Amino acid sequence: METACALVDRLDARICVLESKNRALPQFSANVSSFMERALAEKGIHLMLSACVREIEGDCMKLSDGSALDFDMAIWTAGIKPSPFVDRLAYPKKNDEWILTNSCLQAFDNVFALGDSAWIEVGGKVASKTAVEAEHQAKQTARNLWRYAEGKALKEYAILAPTDSPVALISLGCDSAVGVYGGMCITMPSRVIHALKGWIDKSFIDHFK
Repeated sequence: METACALVDRLDARICVLESKNRALPQFSANVSSFMERALAEKGIHLMLSACVREIEGDCMKLSDGSALDFDMAIWTAGIKPSPFVDRLAYPKKNDEWILTNSCLQAFDNVFALGDSAWIEVGGKVASKTAVEAEHQAKQTARNLWRYAEGKALKEYAILAPTDSPVALISLGCDSAVGVYGGMCITMPSRVIHALKGWIDKSFIDHFK
């Protein structure tokens, strides 16, 4: 969504966004989805919902309903998947993908898992796969590793941004952005939200590069 919003401000082109689910940003609330669908429409971006790509041949994208879409450039954003290294690990996994952890982020005895490699569920809440959440998990893991080495009891992890109450800043292009907190959209002041998002993104890049 952010890529489409950035491109439409810079290119004289018809931009389509294909989403396999029946609403935009399905990982967020219906309220957030509706807002984003209106924002895309206002920017002239064509949103195709329930559109599953079956294959791509040359400059033609074939969809599962039998239709086809010609294009000059395709940008594929297929979500999050653990690395092949994680696939080879013989630990219990969620959906045969993410390493299951306990409430202290342990996968097995002295093995800890976090970030995009782990399925973290504490108190009925599931941790979202975001940079902010991953850094929060890393700090907790560091503290628990010290406690483990000292023979002390581990501390249970407190999820910062669960999937049922996501926290996000979404760029809409043109120096504007929207904030998401749970089911709410914070739209004003859009330039300030955009500047905050830029500062956070740059801070993460500078910190981990």
